[in-house]
Amino acid sequence: MFHFLNRLMRGVVLACWLAAAWVVWSHRERAKPLLDYLALWKGSNWSAPEPLPRMPGTGVRMLGNVNFQIRTDAGLAWNVGLVGADTNAWAKGAEGRRLALDLREALSNSVVGNRLELAVTVTNSSTRTGLGFAFVDGTNSLLLGWVGKGWVKVDEAACRALPIREQYALRLAERQAREAGLGVWAK
Repeated sequence: MFHFLNRLMRGVVLACWLAAAWVVWSHRERAKPLLDYLALWKGSNWSAPEPLPRMPGTGVRMLGNVNFQIRTDAGLAWNVGLVGADTNAWAKGAEGRRLALDLREALSNSVVGNRLELAVTVTNSSTRTGLGFAFVDGTNSLLLGWVGKGWVKVDEAACRALPIREQYALRLAERQAREAGLGVWAK
């Protein structure tokens, strides 16, 4: 009788473990934001970063797909690129050229002649060049919108220079674009 009850209890415990595994597996979609946070925390330190200095100005002209010139309120012209954008991930051929043209046109419409703020992450003041994170109307509508449309991928190494909230928003937008099959994620 003891062996029968022992085997029965083992079977019940095994059935409970299998049921728990099935519940976790069936609800795995709910854990994806947690995985995004885990990826961020793995690559960052645990101290709160200083706020990035912002440079208000007006967009002057395009220099590349994710590079443009901004004239600050002090009258200085800075050549800046958007940190965290990986444009090397574009498909080769006609589809890649179409994505590049769409991105450049969207950037031109968003930047040239418009007021924006640039949160500077890396600068070279002698040549007035830098990498930054562009804000239009106080929000990150530039790079976040492009990642969400699948026009660019997130460069994870460069993205670590950004505050945690912006990193999370970019990774979330990239995951949603990947799942929807947009832009560079199209199959």
